[in-house]
Amino acid sequence: MTFTLAAATNIGTRKNVNQDSYMLKKASTSFGDVCLAVMCDGMGGLADGEVASQNAIAAFDGWFTGRFPQILKNGDCNMNVLGAEMDKLISDINSMLVDYGTKNNIHVGTTTTALLLSGGNYYLFHVGDSRCYICSGETLTQLSDDDSLAAQKMRNGEITPEEFVTSREKHILVQCVGVNDTLSVRKYSGTYQQGDCFLLCCDGLYNKLTPDEIKTMMQIQKREKSTYMPIAIEKLIDTVISRGETDNITGLLVNVV
Repeated sequence: MTFTLAAATNIGTRKNVNQDSYMLKKASTSFGDVCLAVMCDGMGGLADGEVASQNAIAAFDGWFTGRFPQILKNGDCNMNVLGAEMDKLISDINSMLVDYGTKNNIHVGTTTTALLLSGGNYYLFHVGDSRCYICSGETLTQLSDDDSLAAQKMRNGEITPEEFVTSREKHILVQCVGVNDTLSVRKYSGTYQQGDCFLLCCDGLYNKLTPDEIKTMMQIQKREKSTYMPIAIEKLIDTVISRGETDNITGLLVNVV
């Protein structure tokens, strides 16, 4: 199996800077094709959000090209090893951003959602409220859990899923990378197969869409040629802008082919 990749981003209608950053990379190895997709949404209410997201992406890029080949060579592509690697990598990014904020007397922060695909297994590492979805057959599943106050209350049974949809606390993060000295990286793993599709996106994309609309886009683009993939994301971007979304908007697609 290999992967087809596409991404699209839009600055939105009100901001002067696009604080979203992302990477999409695949590589052919002796162990098969591998892919790393990372979505980082710099905090819109914090200064230099683009600095935070760009530095996080640079760190992931360096890890993928420098450290990950050795992990593959050692046969250590499993959650125990990768989880420890991501804890260290994201902790290092966090410390770097905290130091940057302290030196410049500002607060910087970014969400981080990183998806690694290798050997039929996916590994997902997540902080914040960007999201990762998988569409497999007729089923769309949100793989990541939001680190928002509303999502926390929903998980604790304090509000219902219906109340979560309209909660103003959806946009209050309980953690992100770069703000506090410590954080907890959420980790998920599972399998993928040919025909599956992954979407990573910021809240600017999913806020004004229903799960069915996201699923429909993912299913349609899978049936089209790979050149349609960025067009499919652009269509969703146009849709959410027409519904009043003003934030930066970014989506990444990974098809397993």
